[in-house]
Amino acid sequence: MALIIRCQLAVFSAYRIDQFGDPDGFKTQLGAVLEQYPDEVIKYVCDPRTGIQRRLKFPPTISEIVEACDEHRAFLEKLRKQRPAFQERKPEPLLRDRPQGYLATIFVPEGHHRYQQLQEWTKEAKPMWWKYGQASDGRNGLWVSRFAWEGAPEITFGEQS
Repeated sequence: MALIIRCQLAVFSAYRIDQFGDPDGFKTQLGAVLEQYPDEVIKYVCDPRTGIQRRLKFPPTISEIVEACDEHRAFLEKLRKQRPAFQERKPEPLLRDRPQGYLATIFVPEGHHRYQQLQEWTKEAKPMWWKYGQASDGRNGLWVSRFAWEGAPEITFGEQS
């Protein structure tokens, strides 16, 4: 009860007394409303650092106090709601489900001096690293991964058939 009286005074003293139509009636109604809420909600809503006084220039109505209390109680409940320790994600598609050459980003046209060498390389390389196709200008050629183009050893992420 002492907490409610302190909080009533904190709200009441934040405004001029002549701004209240019935100061005693407001205090009585405010006390009745605050009794319905847990202490931590009452403290938050009536504290001049966090409460209703920071939002309203004029004395709050009882409905504004109720709204602020309900809002803060809902916020606290959401914070305390048990959440799973981890969230499941859909599995990535298997490597075999991806299209051939999905890692190929460099186009080598048929007349290029490295074309023959890369064409030989495709006979041993995994399909994810290369594909035959056309460039945006319509030229035929071979698409290869950056690793193949730079001559780096092939990186494997598992079996690809």
